[in-house]
Amino acid sequence: MIVKNKLNIEKLESAFQGPKQLSTNTIANFYHTLEPEIPNSTINWRIYSLVQLGVINRIGRGQFSISETKKFIPYFDKPIKLIFKKTKSIPYHLEAKKLIGKDLSH
Repeated sequence: MIVKNKLNIEKLESAFQGPKQLSTNTIANFYHTLEPEIPNSTINWRIYSLVQLGVINRIGRGQFSISETKKFIPYFDKPIKLIFKKTKSIPYHLEAKKLIGKDLSH
């Protein structure tokens, strides 16, 4: 497993801003500027890790684009908001054992 700080995600995103197409060679050149003696196999593993983490998208063979991170904002309609407001003030504490029951515990 590759350590995240070795991926230099922030530097990569700032170096290639915008909806730009990146090739494997472009990413390799980026990592060669940071670490001149880095082997190509390590670069390939870093590209694989970046794809798995969602930092870059594979759009073709040897072609990538920087992923756009979108912040998730949940949508609550009026009934859900009312339920939340009513239950927010009620103190409730449940133990998992009470919910599961004695016969399910080992």
